[in-house]
Amino acid sequence: ITAETYDVEETARLSVSPVGNVIHKDVLVYDREFFDSQSANFEEYPFLLSRRYRAMEEVNEIQDFRADLDKAAATVTLTFRETGRAYNMGDHWIMYGFSTKPTRIDGRELVIEEKSTINSDYTLWQDLDFKTTTYVSLPQGAEGIRWDDDDSAVVWEMPAQLAALTADDGGMLQDNRAVFIAVFAVLMAGSLAVATAVLLRGRRTAPVAA
Repeated sequence: ITAETYDVEETARLSVSPVGNVIHKDVLVYDREFFDSQSANFEEYPFLLSRRYRAMEEVNEIQDFRADLDKAAATVTLTFRETGRAYNMGDHWIMYGFSTKPTRIDGRELVIEEKSTINSDYTLWQDLDFKTTTYVSLPQGAEGIRWDDDDSAVVWEMPAQLAALTADDGGMLQDNRAVFIAVFAVLMAGSLAVATAVLLRGRRTAPVAA
C-alpha cells in the first residue's frame, strides 16, 4: 500500500472573533522539485501569493498580509487578517466562502478536507494536485454550529452575546430611566415656578384703568 502524494499539502487555520473578524494562517508545503525550481518567482513577485485572496474579497478587508518562504522545508506560510468575514444576522452568525461541507465538527472547531487540481498564481499556471485541510475555530460561546448546504456556509449562534444585546435594546434612555424621570421632574417644577413668577409680575405691573 502506497500513500497518496500531492504536489501541495495545504493547511489553513481560520480563527473567528466574536465580532466576525478572522485571523488566517495558511501553510503550503510544495513538492520539493517544483519549489526548488519556482520559489524564486514567489520571492520576486510576492503579489502572486496574495492575489488568490484579494480576488475573492474587498481589498480593504485583507489586512497585514505577510508571506514567509522556508526554502529548507519547501514551505510558504501566509498570515493575514480579514475584517467582517462573518455576518451577524440577528439571532445567528453566518460565514460564507467554503467549497465543501465540513468532514467533522468538534466542539467549536470545524474541519474541512478537500482534494483538487489547481492551476493559478499559486501553481505558476501549472496543474498541481492539492490536498487542503481547513480548520475553522469559532469564538468562545458559539453554539448550534451547523452547515448550510444552500449557501455553502457555516452557521452558529451566540446566546450570551444575543442576550446582552437584547438587554441593551432600550438604549441609554431605558438604562437610565430613573435618572431621566428625576431630571424631568426638576425641569417641570422649575418651568412651573418661572411661569408663575412671570404671571404674578405681569399682574403687578399691569396699568390701572382710569
